[in-house]
Amino acid sequence: MFGLFFRNQSDDSDPNESINEKDEKDQNVGLLDMPDLVMREILLNCDLISISKKPPLPLSSHNEIITRLMDFIEAFLKSRDRPLRLKNVSIDLEVPYPNILNLIDAESLNSLILSGSPKNPEFDVRKFKNLETLHLSSCVSNPIRDFFHIKDVVLTVKNISNEEILEIKEQFMNSSSIIESIYIFTKSNRLLFNQVCDIFGFRFVKNGDSTFWRSPIHVQKTFVCETRSYTIRFQRTENLKIYGF
Repeated sequence: MFGLFFRNQSDDSDPNESINEKDEKDQNVGLLDMPDLVMREILLNCDLISISKKPPLPLSSHNEIITRLMDFIEAFLKSRDRPLRLKNVSIDLEVPYPNILNLIDAESLNSLILSGSPKNPEFDVRKFKNLETLHLSSCVSNPIRDFFHIKDVVLTVKNISNEEILEIKEQFMNSSSIIESIYIFTKSNRLLFNQVCDIFGFRFVKNGDSTFWRSPIHVQKTFVCETRSYTIRFQRTENLKIYGF
């Protein structure tokens, strides 16, 4: 960082030059000459004392800024007499804040998206009764049934059992169930295609990298099960048209 320090100096202009002559000279200065004019005035009226070279101020890292910001938000939420009412919350942080969701009013939240961190904050998803959208990028250990009160669910799990797949199927066959889509990423090496074949049989449709099974029941209760290498998705078919069934 450079600092320039100046001091005023006496006027060295020609005392015999009239004010009108000065004005006439200034009027003849073109726009492109202005920088030179400013520098001339500085050199005539100021004396350069010194140039100081100071080290730049240390800048906080991105993580430090985020940490301070989240600490402030957490302290603010803790200072409130009652939890903050929010409809939508989206957090994309590398560092988890385990208590942050317990400081938010559970019944007011409609959408919750958590990503970036290898670990989800600690919270009881069953308390968020009015959630319509939930996306969790980190691995969850909750039973799949804990998420059946949410319309749109995206989860990551270590593996999924046949019993859990059947539980999801029952939810999609139940006309009173509000769930519309559940997308599950697995970290297991077990092939979901073979696993779903064991449950739904071999009547499926290939579409690129995806394999689809369709429930052979009344159209109002019809759903599609889709698998890829490490994902399985259930979705109601009014939002997804698959040719071949």
